Amino acid sequence: MDPTTMVKKLLLSPERIVCCLEARLAGPPGLGPGARRILALVQHADGRQRALFVLAHSVAGGTEVDIETVLPVTNDFICGIDTNGLDESDSHLYVRLKSPGGEPVTFAFPQGDITNSFVEQIMMSIEAALGGDHQFSWVQQYRERASRASDKEPSQPNQQTRAHSSHAQSSELDAGPRRAFSAGAPATTRETQVKFEMSRKEEAYTDIHQLRVLCATWNVNGQSPSPDEPVSDWLASTAEPPDIYAIGFQELDLSKEAFLFTESPKEDEWLTMVLTNLHPRASYRRVRLVRLVGMMLIVLVQERHAAYVRNVAAECVGTGIMGKMGNKGGVAVRLEVHSTSMCFVSAHLAAHVEEYERRNQDYADICHRMRFNALVSPKAIKDHDQVFWLGDLNYRITDVDVDKVKEMIERGAMEKVMEADQLRLQMAARRVFDGYHEGTVTFRPTYKYDPGTDLWDSSEKNRAPAWCDRVLWKGERIRQLHYTSHPSLRLSDHKPVTALFETGVKVIDPTKYRKIYEDIMKELDKYENDSLPQVSVDTTELIFGTVHFFETKTQTLTITNTGKVAVQYRFINKLNDTTYCKQWLTVDPHFSVIMPGERCEVSLEVRVDDRTASKLNTCQEKLYDILVLHLEKGKDIFITVQGDYVRSCFGVSINALVHIKTPFAEVPVSRLLDLESASPKELTHNPYVIPKELWFLVDQLQKQGIGKDLFGQSGLPAEICRIREALDTTLPETLPGSIHSVAEALLLFLASLPEPVIPNSYVVQCMESSDNFIQSKHIVSQLPPHHKNVFTYICTFLREVVDKTPPDRGGLEPTTLAKIFGGVLIRNPSAAWQQRNNMSLETLDRRKTTFVYHFLVNEIDI
Repeated sequence: MDPTTMVKKLLLSPERIVCCLEARLAGPPGLGPGARRILALVQHADGRQRALFVLAHSVAGGTEVDIETVLPVTNDFICGIDTNGLDESDSHLYVRLKSPGGEPVTFAFPQGDITNSFVEQIMMSIEAALGGDHQFSWVQQYRERASRASDKEPSQPNQQTRAHSSHAQSSELDAGPRRAFSAGAPATTRETQVKFEMSRKEEAYTDIHQLRVLCATWNVNGQSPSPDEPVSDWLASTAEPPDIYAIGFQELDLSKEAFLFTESPKEDEWLTMVLTNLHPRASYRRVRLVRLVGMMLIVLVQERHAAYVRNVAAECVGTGIMGKMGNKGGVAVRLEVHSTSMCFVSAHLAAHVEEYERRNQDYADICHRMRFNALVSPKAIKDHDQVFWLGDLNYRITDVDVDKVKEMIERGAMEKVMEADQLRLQMAARRVFDGYHEGTVTFRPTYKYDPGTDLWDSSEKNRAPAWCDRVLWKGERIRQLHYTSHPSLRLSDHKPVTALFETGVKVIDPTKYRKIYEDIMKELDKYENDSLPQVSVDTTELIFGTVHFFETKTQTLTITNTGKVAVQYRFINKLNDTTYCKQWLTVDPHFSVIMPGERCEVSLEVRVDDRTASKLNTCQEKLYDILVLHLEKGKDIFITVQGDYVRSCFGVSINALVHIKTPFAEVPVSRLLDLESASPKELTHNPYVIPKELWFLVDQLQKQGIGKDLFGQSGLPAEICRIREALDTTLPETLPGSIHSVAEALLLFLASLPEPVIPNSYVVQCMESSDNFIQSKHIVSQLPPHHKNVFTYICTFLREVVDKTPPDRGGLEPTTLAKIFGGVLIRNPSAAWQQRNNMSLETLDRRKTTFVYHFLVNEIDI
């Protein structure tokens, strides 16, 4: 009887079989396969969770089976090819399976497509389990059934399972469906194969050395260091000196100059304070310092380790409005110590009690955008052996009365208070910091204190105490030794925090390394003339369907190595093209190496933004591209990518929009093309003074946003998409979303204009006259009428924002608003002009800011 039919009888109706086949328990080397088993990959009714059922025949050769065990397929599940001690002439494929906490079991499968498909489905299930719910409550009833079956007279198959599990536990296992070298073939290049083989045998030539890593974080509230503050209590409180320091600051400098210029005197002040208060029993060398506005991260190592630190890189990500403002975000430093890669991230996430979703988004943005591109092989945060995340994460205590929180803290009931901690709740829901760990919090909340005291916030807001300042970690061989705050430092409204870790780093034994390397090279020589690389792709046509402005759509291309050699692929430029894909398309990873039997998931992301919308609106470009997938020493495969772009008012010129009085979606393509042409024929007799879409945005901000911190926070992408939809399809009385999303939509609308508010032909004049208000006014008076109207309208609105929302009530300084809007109202002159005039980007930004600033502090009488 077909094994699938036998298994179906045991399943409840909600579950379905994904794939099923018969295998045998692997016997000891030289004795071949043992007892038969049926393996079935079963999917739960929710479509997300899968489990591997192992079943044994009730009677040898019979048609009835019993459930022997059920293994939930989580992201910790291991499936690997086992070739240890096996004869190369063996016709079976040996697959080793292990669930978390269980013993590994090796099965012998017949070679062929059915087995390859089965293993591939398991690997896909492992990857799909990442970030999912791992409760697997539905599995329990099957396990109980298996337990009842095993309570009967023990059967020979179960005894064999235990015997062979013991053998399998001692065999070598690759962390994925990889064949060992002897079962495969050399790589496309010697270097690729050697790297793979050396990594596979890494344990044979590496030792683990223990280092102490101290992560320290402090939100200093814009204060300069004080000689009266015992900073050494924070940085040198451990008995033994740390081997590595990672010291993060937030709100280092709160002045408006910090937002506008790269220099800050606070950087040198705090760096000096740090260097003079390190542990006195060791000498340290600075590895890297990185700062973004008020966030700063300093990484130092003991002098005796400095020679073993390499591949240092630093990056920063701002998550303020439109991703340009660095008042919130993260800075990171990565390095390699011996053969272990470490990444330190110091972050300052969104403030305010109710904004936990925005904090989650900040975290996601930092993870997604933080890439160390200076490295030969760019890496993200997740691509490191050990990651330490520290900073003012700003998660608060919610749903508990402030006085009740303080009372519980005073009687030491910290764990009870932590039950209402937003970070713990969001981590438990797997919405943020998935896979990270945090030590037990036994210290008092670090925020908010009256500066200079140990007293809780006595202001009108009477904020509930919270553990805003945290240290988390992820990776292997990390053990936290100490986690505490330092209440003796009273400079700020935050208390600093430190976390001390003992981490194991891999150190190479040169003698063992050389011996293994030579053995691999000798073996590699036997396979130099093996076959060419071969791959299969699951599709050569990716259709994204309908795509809207500022909307992200993602699809996956699966590349499977079907040959006997490792394959190195990359997407390459087409003839006469300067990039391998269009600007609206992102491919990740665009190059990689795939070992025999493995597959690579390539993510293709389509996103139309302010850079690409205008050409798609006017049909100068379509959502269509052909990718060239190139195999090193192999053939090229052509992948088509296409979608249907829904035209939007975002990316349409001012001169066209003032002539459109209906909702934009009702405008025929032919009319839009006419309005965007050099000599339009169908102009409206009485055009609007400014585009109606601009008026809708500003009008709502005037009605609902004046008096609030309009441009101090970023909007939510989902809300911005709803605002775009309303502007495109209706004449809205009220726009959806928060006032911050409307504010960001305004900036995005201006940034998307194909010709900026200050036309490109006037930019050089603006740069040359930016320090003179009279000349600046003269330039604005010469602008094309509708561009002049828009510029005047925007500046008048911003003056109202400044006048009615002073900084002491949460508003932004005119200089900060000028910096935000300078970048969208005026764009950079040509690269040739910048080079001729030796003009840096920083200088250009400063001049654009100055130009706009004039019109925010002076009367506009143009």
